[in-house]
Amino acid sequence: MNLKSPAPGNTSSGVLEKEAGPKPPAGRAGGLLLLSAGLALVLAALVPSPARAADEPAGPGSWDIASRARLMDALLEKATVFVLVVKASGRRAGFGTGFVAADGRVVTSGCLVRKAGKSGRILILNEAIPLTEARTLSAACRPGEAADLALISFAPPKGDAVEPLTFARDEGAYYWVAAWGYQAGVLELDESYACVRTADLRCLKAPPIAATSGEVIRAANGAIHHSAPLDEGNQGGPLVNVNGLVVGVNLRKSSGRGSKNSLPLGAALPSGKVVDFLKENGVDPKLDPKSFGDPPPGGKGPRT
Repeated sequence: MNLKSPAPGNTSSGVLEKEAGPKPPAGRAGGLLLLSAGLALVLAALVPSPARAADEPAGPGSWDIASRARLMDALLEKATVFVLVVKASGRRAGFGTGFVAADGRVVTSGCLVRKAGKSGRILILNEAIPLTEARTLSAACRPGEAADLALISFAPPKGDAVEPLTFARDEGAYYWVAAWGYQAGVLELDESYACVRTADLRCLKAPPIAATSGEVIRAANGAIHHSAPLDEGNQGGPLVNVNGLVVGVNLRKSSGRGSKNSLPLGAALPSGKVVDFLKENGVDPKLDPKSFGDPPPGGKGPRT
């Protein structure tokens, strides 16, 4: 994967696209779009220190930036799912994003899944997971309190297992992030959108996924505020750091409000709250030991 940097001196959100290869099928809107900002930050974070490199096996591809980026992309593509909610009447109630947080368990938006009501259906889908019905295990929908989370269960597909994403604690402010999700603006350009719009399950296929990038600006009112552009459909999707670790779950599309000459801000629920929610519901998520690990005896632990 090639990383395309913004023009010199431009530090706003740019675009990170896959290297040109075989043309995608007509109407696929170019397939996966990967968007990034601050190429220098990304490369600096991905290149290991000499001490760390010494611990890695030598040979072609060892800590190769492009190889690592491809592995991260593949993991996120398989674990990030399209969530479609259908009313009892068969009409679409809404759509969004979720991600596999444990075997047979997906985190998504609580406000989204509640649109199914008592008789509606929740369906998930991506290139690795065929159209599958999911069941709500727990859902919270209190946007004013930055509480928009749901845990849904599904039957994992046979064959290659979908590896759950790993959580890392939010790092504070001013660090690179990417928001993965199924954005309305991208879906509308794809041939699959007609089936999404009408909730026609007979023709529904995995829609294209996009990842916008930006920087965490601040944490306020129980949420992470960041400049990665969000759209309808991003809610419930993962906000990841440069290592592909989940630092938050996106709450809503970008507000459209910002200071003069600044980007509109999106909001995400910090990973610490998501991890607590999962544990309360009997799920033991994968945690990055560097930020969630136990402190050594007499030493300082990770920031809480």
